[in-house]
Amino acid sequence: MLSDRPNLNQLIDRQLEIWPEHKKFLCQRFADPSEDTADFSEELALLILKLAGDRLDEFCADYQWMCGNFLEEQVYFKRTGEYRNSSFKEANKQVYSRPEYMRRYINGILLSQVFWYNQVVSLHFYVNRFLSVTPEGARYLEIGPGHG
Repeated sequence: MLSDRPNLNQLIDRQLEIWPEHKKFLCQRFADPSEDTADFSEELALLILKLAGDRLDEFCADYQWMCGNFLEEQVYFKRTGEYRNSSFKEANKQVYSRPEYMRRYINGILLSQVFWYNQVVSLHFYVNRFLSVTPEGARYLEIGPGHG
């Protein structure tokens, strides 16, 4: 797919072996090899491959599982106009306090950091623009914009 990105290619190829139906999305995502985050994406892919090690198939399956969950929740929201878990107590019971669920979710999120353009751009900005000017030992609070 990307001749000069061996780690990214390995990650994409393995994901497509696990989930071939995701090919159109990944081909569109990586259609422009000159994007400003291409080198960063290659670095991320290397880190993901190292972290996943011999469990790469599990991480790829968990990414597919996470995408399915996201789609299911999006459909639920469009049908009802509400989030399935409307309080932290509900979200904690259904999601955060379930170790197996969270393990799969975190594995999936890890791959989304390189597969989803908006994620890689955000992480690239964080690493190269925010952390590069943050004084050593500084403390900060992140307040996420999502509904999670």
